[in-house]
Amino acid sequence: MCGIAGFLDPIPRAGDGGRLARMTGALGHRGPDGEGMWAEGCAAFGHRRLAIIDPATGAQPMVSGCGRYVITYNGELYNYRELKLALAADYQFQTSSDTEVFLAAFKRWGTGCLEKLNGIFAVAIYDRAERLLYLARDPFGVKPLYYARAGGAFYFASEMKAILAAEQGLARLSRTGLAAALEWRYFPAPLTPFEGIAKLRPGHYLTVEPNGAARETRFAPLPAAPWEGDPADALERLQRLTDDAVRRQLAADVPVGVLLSGGVDSALVASFAVEHAASKMTAFTVGFEGDFEKNEVKAAAETAAILGLDHEAVTVAPRDFMGLMERLVWHLEEPSATTSAVPLFLLSGEIARSRKVVLSGQGADELWGGYARHLAESLRANVAWLPPFIPRVVATLPLGEKWRKAVAMAAEPDNEARYCRARRFFPPEEQITLTGSAGSYRDHLSPYRAELAEKEPLSQALYWDARTQLPDDLLLYTDKAAMAHGLEVRVPLLDLELASFAESLPPAYKVAGLRQKRLLKQLAGRRLPAAIVRRKKIGFETPVEGWFRKELSGLLRETLCSPDARLRDVLDRKTVEQMVTAHLAGRGDYSQRLFFLFSFELWLRRFSISC
Repeated sequence: MCGIAGFLDPIPRAGDGGRLARMTGALGHRGPDGEGMWAEGCAAFGHRRLAIIDPATGAQPMVSGCGRYVITYNGELYNYRELKLALAADYQFQTSSDTEVFLAAFKRWGTGCLEKLNGIFAVAIYDRAERLLYLARDPFGVKPLYYARAGGAFYFASEMKAILAAEQGLARLSRTGLAAALEWRYFPAPLTPFEGIAKLRPGHYLTVEPNGAARETRFAPLPAAPWEGDPADALERLQRLTDDAVRRQLAADVPVGVLLSGGVDSALVASFAVEHAASKMTAFTVGFEGDFEKNEVKAAAETAAILGLDHEAVTVAPRDFMGLMERLVWHLEEPSATTSAVPLFLLSGEIARSRKVVLSGQGADELWGGYARHLAESLRANVAWLPPFIPRVVATLPLGEKWRKAVAMAAEPDNEARYCRARRFFPPEEQITLTGSAGSYRDHLSPYRAELAEKEPLSQALYWDARTQLPDDLLLYTDKAAMAHGLEVRVPLLDLELASFAESLPPAYKVAGLRQKRLLKQLAGRRLPAAIVRRKKIGFETPVEGWFRKELSGLLRETLCSPDARLRDVLDRKTVEQMVTAHLAGRGDYSQRLFFLFSFELWLRRFSISC
């Protein structure tokens, strides 16, 4: 894994070398093992390297053997050996790196090569003959990629801070992005919190002309054809594909570890990993100080012992919170509602002392139906026959927020509208008092509407989750929290072949009755003790609800309610103070929304944002 940056600028500027150096310098944490730069005419590429495959000869930016193409690339191609064999007849390879395989594939197939890659990547390729720049991001958006037009130039980078290093005038708040984040709890691509900086959608590529004009094209494959085998065949195929995925993603010229929670997904990945690892593996877990019922260290330690893994754990305490948050906001580059980014950030720093790569169980919930809303969507078919006035009547009863959402979902006949209701972060009335408008941003669902028209409601919801929430929230914070310390996190359960198979299966293979991730847990039942498979889902959570009421109550009030708070320039002061007061008094759980506002305040300060 690495950090990439560069620009196209048709008008040469004095000190262009310094501009590129500032960009790559801002990404030093992503690539502590090396730095490279290349420039010619209007184009400039920079690279920071985390050496995992072919440390000796895989330096970047890299020029193709024919001299026509230049690449700067962040990621891993898990099928690069197979591709290399297919390309060897007409390409003379000089290195053992997957980077050169990417170049050879582009030389042979152009942008058509993107459909042949099984891996995670954010890549820039420059065609010196046509003077065209190509930017692409992997189908699930595991690796981030941003771009901007400013001062007549077109910029790109793995992180927005690299673009800001070149054009500081872009440090302006995007009110459209903020409104979307208040609605969805993340900044949906192409939106970011910075006005003028965009995020490339997963599974898309940009073709950029020398003058900076760009057109976006989707390359990711359409949903797979429906599975026609029986459940027994499906289980056998799932086992084979999972084994292949984990084996491929263990490929590295450095030691590999595994992130282990108390749940079934990471345990399943670990169970395959120990069979293919060349030496004994170490599992890493994070926990929390105090009596937190969702602490997973003990359960993870039991799993590690069963699988024969060494086990290391770190603990987050309330006193660590502010220091971690101030550093984390700089690396996340955007306000976040995902509290689990804090412990992952701490854990990644500890892992990076001895490892450069870890495997994760991320992606299982989005592909296999692991969230409560997926269960609700599956069960909804049982009440869809109810007259519409009944859910509306039930919605008037004094119910909690989760029940109100569930009732609203049941009452909504339109699949997309129902999905939006289920995902809503700040309630519309609260967003109105905060910003003056509730708005609605659904454009990030639009690339997938046509192809999902004939799919079942649960399949639609899972497909949206895997291409919106997963890349724009969970995978984004995972990448940035880990790469802040030069640590690569791989996600075998999002292997392209495995994920395509998962999405080809009928919804009943995933959620049936009250059983979630049905086929995946059947596979786990073959390999793991029943006690692990049947553990109640906890989720990677942080005890901020209690911390904000107790140990961190003063910090919360001081940060959000101070007369000097920067968010007063953007959000209604009275509404923010009412939310803080209600949470401290125990009149509802506002912890995730307050965490977002806390993160927003620190972000405004850290990036000196102009509102």
